[in-house]
Amino acid sequence: MTTAPGDPDYTLRWPAELFSDEARRLVAAGRSTMPDDEWREAVETLLRQAFVGSKPIEEFARRSGAHALHIPRYDNDEPF
Repeated sequence: MTTAPGDPDYTLRWPAELFSDEARRLVAAGRSTMPDDEWREAVETLLRQAFVGSKPIEEFARRSGAHALHIPRYDNDEPF
């Protein structure tokens, strides 16, 4: 999947540095320290919380060969 620059689904809710730090932490923890399902769920939770749209979760699921676990759809409302 190729995304166009400015695709609203890929707009971060979080500061970019915070997202990068959390993503690095998950990559470092990796699947070697967490069961696959737990790791995928942690990544999907990060993506769900950090991005406005659901495309990042769907892309992760497609590339990882997993089904997206829980993909809530929000209509420009904060989920929290």
